[in-house]
Amino acid sequence: MSTPTDEQLIERCRSGDPAAFEELVKRYQVLVCSIAYCIVGDFTASEDIGQDVFLQAWRKLSDLRDAGEFKSWLTTIARNQARGWLRSRANQMHELGNTFLEQRDEVPTVDQEEAELVWSTLARLPESYREPLVLFYRQDKSVAEVAESLELSEAATKQRLSRGREMLRNEVLAAVERSLRKSAPAAPFTVAVMAIITGTSKTAAAATGAISTPIAAAAAKSAVGGAVAGSFIGLLGGFLGGFAGWYNAEYASQRRFIVRQALYYGIGLFVFSIPFIAMVCGWRPVETLGVDGYKKAHAIWMLTFFALNFLWMGWGFRHEKRLREQAVAGNDERLPRYRKLQEAGTTIVGRRWTSNQSWLGLPLCQIAFPDYQVGADREQVKQQGTARAWIAIGHCAYGRLLAVGHRAIGPIAVGTQAVGIISLGVFAVGVFAGGVMCLAPLAAGVITVGVISVSGSMAAGMYAVAPLAFGVRAAKGAMVLSAQYAEGPSAFAPHANDAAATAFIQSSAIMQRLDSLLQMLVQATRGTSLTPWVVAFVCVAVLLQRLVVQPAHGRTSD
Repeated sequence: MSTPTDEQLIERCRSGDPAAFEELVKRYQVLVCSIAYCIVGDFTASEDIGQDVFLQAWRKLSDLRDAGEFKSWLTTIARNQARGWLRSRANQMHELGNTFLEQRDEVPTVDQEEAELVWSTLARLPESYREPLVLFYRQDKSVAEVAESLELSEAATKQRLSRGREMLRNEVLAAVERSLRKSAPAAPFTVAVMAIITGTSKTAAAATGAISTPIAAAAAKSAVGGAVAGSFIGLLGGFLGGFAGWYNAEYASQRRFIVRQALYYGIGLFVFSIPFIAMVCGWRPVETLGVDGYKKAHAIWMLTFFALNFLWMGWGFRHEKRLREQAVAGNDERLPRYRKLQEAGTTIVGRRWTSNQSWLGLPLCQIAFPDYQVGADREQVKQQGTARAWIAIGHCAYGRLLAVGHRAIGPIAVGTQAVGIISLGVFAVGVFAGGVMCLAPLAAGVITVGVISVSGSMAAGMYAVAPLAFGVRAAKGAMVLSAQYAEGPSAFAPHANDAAATAFIQSSAIMQRLDSLLQMLVQATRGTSLTPWVVAFVCVAVLLQRLVVQPAHGRTSD
């Protein structure tokens, strides 16, 4: 007798046949419970969720339009139910506080300990690798059957299983290493022995202040890794920017100032790096300062560094401007390099062009760049370089649809200073903003402020993910501060690195997407994957150069 298809069973279910639905439950119960377990990490809870999923599916079977999509529909319900369970659990933990957690973990059974060990290992794997592994071993099925259950190709399933097993082996080894380190006799053991020998209660009391060496090692490793990566990127950008400023300086006083700035900044950077160099050489700050003391010192040190950087840059810009004003007032001689640049500037003019087609009183497209001339009058630059059109490209661009320029304002804005619904630039403000410094409800970049904020350096918002993150609701990163939930080596929050924080962050779709986006950006900048982006950037830059400027004898009329 042939096995009935999902479509046939669902047709019988709709006719009121509970036996048909029982067959569907048997067919998909392992799949549903496994998907739930991959999210919640609790066998008992996953079965409770699985029952709720099938009850909901039975009640809402009439909502399923295509019976052939039953499995996809069922797994979607399972994922939503599991994430909802996590959210309710996080809220419950928030209300009950630490007392609930302590009571819950007071007397774990052997089964509980084993289940917690399994989940603590699996939880470190990405969900895309967790699901195939759990299904493969729980269902005891072939790769092809697992691929069919998850609606993946066999090749993708094999790859995920292989990579998942490798990651699992590494995590098991790491878990064993962590357990062995934690189990080694340390300060509390010594104190306990001495307390027995001497009979002094004061010595025994000191054991309560013992510190965790594994935590120290993890925190130090994170701090050193972040410092090295950040310092390398900062030094590279600072060197290129400083050299460009020195090379194109207008007056000798400006060059001398840039050299002094570089020297002083190098000394300051060395001072900043001393603690991290000491950690590489073997210093363990957690043993010296304690866990809380180390976290506070790390936070203060990093925040001071960022604050001094901003103050240093602001003072440098203002002082360089004053030097130029003094040189102009004193009629100082300009540097030969700058004079050549000024002479070359007289042979280049900006491109200005307006399309013949218009709509609602505005040209469809307008290009407006001023003539290149060092020290040009601001009013002249504004007059020649302002573009207003549906698609505006210019020094100052105001586009009803798209704006591209030094200052760009429009629904889609791209430029040094960009303001729009979607804005991309060095300084970007909008509904979604991407760039170096961004202010928007959805912000992604180097330094970001928004409701939902992700950054490769510093982010602040309702939800924030970054190496240095400040979140109102939740934050995740190397050093984080949040009013509610936080995860990271140096985390400060009412729920920092505890079960409630883990449950909330894992159940939050926003936090998971922010974390995935940050990881994707990090991966995109590694190895050869960066090459296509560099090539594309160079091609676009060349095309824009041809668009913006042209020889004087080939100038297009206004």
